[in-house]
Amino acid sequence: KIGDLDIELTEDEANYMNANEGLGSAEDNASVSKAWGLTAGVNSLTPEQALTYSRMRYVGNSDWERTERQRKLLTAVFKKAKKSSVTKILSMVSDLIPYFETDLSNKEILKYVKTVFSGDIKLNSKSYRIPVDGGYTSQTISGMSVLVPDLEINSAYLQHYLYNKKISESLKEAAKKAEVSTSSDTTTPSGSGSSGNTTDGGSTYSYNTDSGNAYSGG
Repeated sequence: KIGDLDIELTEDEANYMNANEGLGSAEDNASVSKAWGLTAGVNSLTPEQALTYSRMRYVGNSDWERTERQRKLLTAVFKKAKKSSVTKILSMVSDLIPYFETDLSNKEILKYVKTVFSGDIKLNSKSYRIPVDGGYTSQTISGMSVLVPDLEINSAYLQHYLYNKKISESLKEAAKKAEVSTSSDTTTPSGSGSSGNTTDGGSTYSYNTDSGNAYSGG
């Protein structure tokens, strides 16, 4: 219902997407009837191309940049949806609700959506990564490489970002020590340090497959 989205691609992203169109299908390997021919710069991505863009992780800094692309895509969706009527937006959200698991009721979700899209709420160019640097440990769970967040540290930094709440010195020190212990990882987040003022890169979990169900930070 959103339709095509204008997304700026790097040359590497465009080349990878042209060679892996199947990532935009439910089967992950389906062939397409027409070559995509995407190029570096702004491209109008079809839903299938947008799905490929959000799934690929073998371009750039692994899953860190994949979740960065996912945030860019969601931002583009929000900006385009803002141009639609509130009635149409509520209809789209109603269709999406069954695909989410949350402790919010459907009524609460639709109420928040109506508040956001009927008011003069603008989306700024910043985004925030969870987990913050020093706020996670690398583990292997069920054969998958994942980043397990420290909920206390990440909660404190997120509240600082959203509400400017003070972070205790003990949590700052814990994050700093954890960041040092994980600095030898081969794949690291892009962005700033443990202050949490990161505007790009990052995810909560990093899976080993391009189309895997990664839990990504926002």
